[in-house]
Amino acid sequence: MKTIKIYKRDEVAPHNKLDDFWVIFYGKVLNLTPFIQDRLFTWNCNLSYLAAFGGKDISHFFYENGEPITEISGRSGVIRVVFTPILETARTATAKSINDLWTRDPLYHIGNITACVRTVRIVNTFINTEVKMVVNEEDTLGKIFRMYKNKYNHHASSYLWRKFVNNVKTPIDFSTNLTGNGFPPDDDYLAPSIFLYFTDDFTVA
Repeated sequence: MKTIKIYKRDEVAPHNKLDDFWVIFYGKVLNLTPFIQDRLFTWNCNLSYLAAFGGKDISHFFYENGEPITEISGRSGVIRVVFTPILETARTATAKSINDLWTRDPLYHIGNITACVRTVRIVNTFINTEVKMVVNEEDTLGKIFRMYKNKYNHHASSYLWRKFVNNVKTPIDFSTNLTGNGFPPDDDYLAPSIFLYFTDDFTVA
């Protein structure tokens, strides 16, 4: 089964080249690189239009049900889609959306956009330092722990991770996210704080 990752918008933005081409579609991250590469030798103006949206959100060209927005041509009076690249299809079977729009093809769906970006303050009480980490709302404290351990402190397992609830030191639930640990997103004007307390068991990294 394909793993669906969570991305920040600024993580999608750099993928804007023909050999590395992603777009955002109603919260989904689509890797259209196979589609683009498939059409390099049958390129047209619709695909040039699509190329301008690499790393960007194309949702505004579609209704919420995923159907492309249409308009009436002022010249011919014919109904036409606003975002003409959606009319294009790949030519090979391995990169083709059979009888459907490429925006709906699970082949291209590699991830989702985070519901919101969070900042968490991690305070090491033993050496009196703190770091602020930018994380996704969906990230569990277990994932945040691993990110912190890999980047800031290889001995993070040698600390007790605690939060304060009504001035009472309380264990962290590593199986859920910041919200599940009592830090709702609307409190982020004061970054959620997690305190690390050193134990005698100095775990080897």
